[in-house]
Amino acid sequence: MNVGIDNRIDFAGSDGDRRGDFAVMPRYVQALFAETATSFTDEVTKRRLARAHDMLASPRHAHMSIMDIAHECGFSTVSHFHRMFRRRFKATPGEVRGNSGN
Repeated sequence: MNVGIDNRIDFAGSDGDRRGDFAVMPRYVQALFAETATSFTDEVTKRRLARAHDMLASPRHAHMSIMDIAHECGFSTVSHFHRMFRRRFKATPGEVRGNSGN
């Protein structure tokens, strides 16, 4: 399942429901994630945040604004991105970027 998510995740897409991409019933996907005390949406958000963190820390993406990185990773609003990022990493996107020397 995790490989399938990595291969099909639409980082630049909406935060909508992509379970249909797996050719299984949504309830089955929910049950699989329930076994790990998470949800499909939580897993996608976690992966989008990890990608955003990597981009902010990378000199290769230094030319991109935080807003552009948020949108590139699938977040529709910057305020939502900032809240989720801070909750996950205990730092703001700007702090991560600043600590990386970019």
